[in-house]
Amino acid sequence: MTVKSPAIVLNAVKYRETSLIVRVVTEELGQLSLLVNSVRTKKPRFSPSLFQPLSLLDVVFYYKEGRDIHRVSEAKNRYVFSEIPFDIKKSSLAMFLTELLAKLTREGGANSDLFEFLSQAIYSLDNCTKGLGHFHVSFLYQLATQLGIQPQGIEELLSELKNAQILPPPLSPNDKALFDALVEKELGEAFPMDASLRQTFLTLMLKYFQSQLQSLGTFRSLEVLREVFH
Repeated sequence: MTVKSPAIVLNAVKYRETSLIVRVVTEELGQLSLLVNSVRTKKPRFSPSLFQPLSLLDVVFYYKEGRDIHRVSEAKNRYVFSEIPFDIKKSSLAMFLTELLAKLTREGGANSDLFEFLSQAIYSLDNCTKGLGHFHVSFLYQLATQLGIQPQGIEELLSELKNAQILPPPLSPNDKALFDALVEKELGEAFPMDASLRQTFLTLMLKYFQSQLQSLGTFRSLEVLREVFH
């Protein structure tokens, strides 16, 4: 059947001479692999820039249940980035978010509320001017809310880690108070925090997701984040 759906690009890899296989999260059908022809030619039907990480698209494709790859007939921008592809910090965060979403979403897992949250978070990242350093920490906490696994503050989070026999990073009483204050902020809202504590909070949230979902594994993009936000 022919499906028209908003989509978020996770990654794209070259396929044969002129095509791409693009991994996306769609509003209608969850995570899918799409075949896009006529991209890498002298007169491409689709610009390769459409398929950058976190690009927000409207796509039309031919879907058949049970197939691994579905062929795209139409694709266009739903939103054009102003900064993410051109800002090293924002593009590094985009790498992390796409790696995370690739692990957390699945085919057939349509969720309109989650898709809308992700779309709004991408808008916020592209337009963020003040709270960029801790954007990913705030994002993880808000994502936990969308997934129905949000802890009610730092103490419940630490209790869940203890129950899962996962050792949390050391936190002082002041660190705990800062964490509870941070997660009350909107995405991209300014919040004073040094790089060391930001890394501690990121480690804490990733350990928490591991305790709840047990499917995250390792993240190749974390080392890039450490270098960029040192």
